[in-house]
Amino acid sequence: MPDPEVIEALKILRGHASGTLLVDGSPRVVKYVVDPGDGSVITVLDPRDTRGGEYQLCLPDDSFDTQLRALVEPTALGDDGVWTDRHGAYHGPGRATAWVRLAFAHAKLASGPVVDGDDLMVPNAFAGEQTRLCAELNADRVLLRAACEQSSGVAIEDPFAVGVDPLGVDVRARFGVVRIAFETPAADGDSALDAVRSLG
Repeated sequence: MPDPEVIEALKILRGHASGTLLVDGSPRVVKYVVDPGDGSVITVLDPRDTRGGEYQLCLPDDSFDTQLRALVEPTALGDDGVWTDRHGAYHGPGRATAWVRLAFAHAKLASGPVVDGDDLMVPNAFAGEQTRLCAELNADRVLLRAACEQSSGVAIEDPFAVGVDPLGVDVRARFGVVRIAFETPAADGDSALDAVRSLG
């Protein structure tokens, strides 16, 4: 089991789907998805913003309420359709300019601890089950709606599960992405489903 500060940092990272990226100190609002293969963040930038020297990802934004501030290292990506599809599932269709992978060097929590970047680069253990798990959740929208409201206090008219990992479920709503967070990490995909059902 990872250290508590690592769990806290991962919960913050996966608990958001957008944040502020500081490119040499200049803020950019970015929408992102977490790569299920390695835990890095995938986002879209203006090509001019790929030439910066220092990048910091601030969640949920760069303010006094920042929960996590991470030094990240960008790598330009091509797009074979994978990121267009995954990013679109979370955030809706958009006009991609430059796909970028942000790998974590280290991160500082608002509570004080610093977390090594390697500890945040965690593959999603349920990556191979995403289609099945989301399909089962989306088969009962009444349950999914109730779980969202119980977990986050947000009432969603038409919820749609787009991702499941050991720490929670990502649900797309008309206004953005809502997180159903688990109190304790789920051991497997079926345990994740049970955790959602317990909230319904």
